[in-house]
Amino acid sequence: MMSRVFLGLAMIIAATQSFAGELSGTASYRERIALPREATFMAILYDISNNDQVEIGRFEGPGDAGPPYAFTISFADDTVTEAGRYALKTQVMWQDRHYMAAGTILEDYPVRTPDINLVMVRPGVAPSDEAAERGDMLIAGMMTYMADAAILVECKSGATFTIAMEGDYPALEKAYLSDRAAPGEPLYVILEGGHALRPAMEGPDREMVIVDRFIRTRPEVTCERQMADASLQNTYWRLDMLEGVAFPSDLATREPHLMLETADGSSYRATVGCNRMRGAYTLNGEQVSFSPAASTMMACPEPLDALERQFGLALSETSDFLIEGETLILSDADGEPRAILTAVYF
Repeated sequence: MMSRVFLGLAMIIAATQSFAGELSGTASYRERIALPREATFMAILYDISNNDQVEIGRFEGPGDAGPPYAFTISFADDTVTEAGRYALKTQVMWQDRHYMAAGTILEDYPVRTPDINLVMVRPGVAPSDEAAERGDMLIAGMMTYMADAAILVECKSGATFTIAMEGDYPALEKAYLSDRAAPGEPLYVILEGGHALRPAMEGPDREMVIVDRFIRTRPEVTCERQMADASLQNTYWRLDMLEGVAFPSDLATREPHLMLETADGSSYRATVGCNRMRGAYTLNGEQVSFSPAASTMMACPEPLDALERQFGLALSETSDFLIEGETLILSDADGEPRAILTAVYF
């Protein structure tokens, strides 16, 4: 009799007790940049079983706790089943933006518990194999050059680095010498690259900025103005460079620009200063695609006619976008920048 009572009580307790599951792992990034406590590290577990993304648990911690960041996500047992499909995302949020991120699908989870060690990179950056070893990304900052030494103060971290004179550095130096206000004056520059140890003039090896691709300078701005990224949509983007060449500013009375609108759906409008171009666009995370443009049929004088066709082709072959401050870079599937634009506020 007592055994029956005990068994009955055990069944009641088992039916009402709440069990919790856990998923643990680590995440890191390769850049040797210490983030401030104001940054937030997050690890989020999603249920993606029904072609949807439903959050079922998360971990949050201070940005200065890593890298590496160790995390444990707690969740209710009944939210994870053997029949489900799950994904994990880790990210560092800083100044209301995704500074670093990584994600993975958890194959066979929870039947098999994975060993999770994610390496985060800047969202939207698809580096080469060599660049991936450094965690390449867009880097923006104030550059100075004096006494054969190039220095960069990064806008995001505030850290100061020597710029290694390799890779695409000659293009960066040439642009700096051309666009600086005076010898030794700081100049805002954007480049694609990363950080790596290089031999120093004296002492041990030092961490330096490696320039894989020079992007642009902007003599009229400073880091303070570029801390917040412009929005891709509903922003007037002035066309500054097309296929690596500065767009001539004196060819047309109408300023060359692009706008991705949301008021009437996902449509864009653009011009190089002659015909008005309209079409549709599709957004998918850090990817964007443009439909062929319909346009008015005015006869455009050269070289506007050729530039208009060139811009239309560049849009049709765009697959990725990157935004750094007020700069928008549209790139094709090979990662080659096709157009560089600047946010203009009226």
